[in-house]
Amino acid sequence: MKDELIHIGGRKKVIPQEVIYLKAEGNYSMLYMVDGQKILVATTLKILEKRLVPVSFYRCHKTYLINPDH
Repeated sequence: MKDELIHIGGRKKVIPQEVIYLKAEGNYSMLYMVDGQKILVATTLKILEKRLVPVSFYRCHKTYLINPDH
């Protein structure tokens, strides 16, 4: 399956399989990547959850969205 880029905010796009988890910080979200990189975006976790539905992320808490593959 081809890795598709998902728009996360601004001009930023990521490959969803490279995201370990997302953490809500008010109206911002912090993405924690496989390579150790942290990305802060001005997009709420609720909006990102809708964009990541096809990739099967799991909302385990109101402030966390995790990738069960990691």
